[in-house]
Amino acid sequence: MMKLWFPPLIALMLLSAPLISQNQTFKNAIHAKINVVDYGIPSGNDFKMGQNFELAYLRNIARGVNIGVPLKLGLATLPGESNHSTIMSLDFTVRLENMKDDAKAVPFLFAGAGIVTGK
Repeated sequence: MMKLWFPPLIALMLLSAPLISQNQTFKNAIHAKINVVDYGIPSGNDFKMGQNFELAYLRNIARGVNIGVPLKLGLATLPGESNHSTIMSLDFTVRLENMKDDAKAVPFLFAGAGIVTGK
């Protein structure tokens, strides 16, 4: 049985603002998140939702310029398959953003390339 304190703790972690974010002083960052992905429509089928977990290393290389290497692992029911397939992708991203200390919002542009494989 799940402890009663666990769901509020997760909610607090998801809703709280980061205390230290990536900037010129703290050039390295690691992030982790859960993504919801549609695996059906890109292959011409109905909407098929899957989830994946992303773990990434980010590095600030210049004022307002970050590079990242995210690794994503997930499960999906691919077209023509009855069982879940393991999906993995490795990407390289470049992100341009406003990194002012007093910014209330941080708009950004990003570009990248990657490879995806499934089994």
